[in-house]
Amino acid sequence: MNFDLEAKSWDDDKRVTRAKLISEEIDRWLGDKINNNAMEFGCGTGLITLNLKNKFKDIMMVDNSAGMIEEVNKKIKNQNVNNIRTWCGDIDEIDDKNKYDAIYTSMTLHHIVNISKVLEKLHSLLSLEGELYIVDLVEEDGTFHSSEKGFEGHNGFNQNNLIETLKNIGFKDIRNKVFYKGSKSIEERNVDYELFIMVARK
Repeated sequence: MNFDLEAKSWDDDKRVTRAKLISEEIDRWLGDKINNNAMEFGCGTGLITLNLKNKFKDIMMVDNSAGMIEEVNKKIKNQNVNNIRTWCGDIDEIDDKNKYDAIYTSMTLHHIVNISKVLEKLHSLLSLEGELYIVDLVEEDGTFHSSEKGFEGHNGFNQNNLIETLKNIGFKDIRNKVFYKGSKSIEERNVDYELFIMVARK
């Protein structure tokens, strides 16, 4: 999928509705904790963060798609949001000296082949006792991306395997649950899928 080309038409009704529900779930897990700053990794058009903007003093939105970041910047300007910054590029290029109380990522990791490398980087960017919030696909048979030629990511995740990966990196107090059931129209048929949330502390 070319996210730059998809950016302008990304915010359809289904994605907007799903993003609201995902944001609400992340918000529940955030609770009343005081988080001064946060990062969203793989922010897309900003649907998640713009729902969570009042939870943090400062938010860095990161994506490697210039088209997506362009759409985010338009929204930030139009909504007169003052506590959000954007950064377009590879997560590896962000200085580890920058620390975040919370990092969240939604429907991004399954597009990345080497998730261990990315998760190690996110771990390094968290402040001590900071938390990572992952929302992604429950492992499926590959149907979800079957209409996308050349898709090289993951067909969702086995949650137990992902927990072990996080533990090996150094995360602790890992919690997870399936919270969302949806359907996607693929080649004139509806395909059901589920999303989980996983929270891990540094």
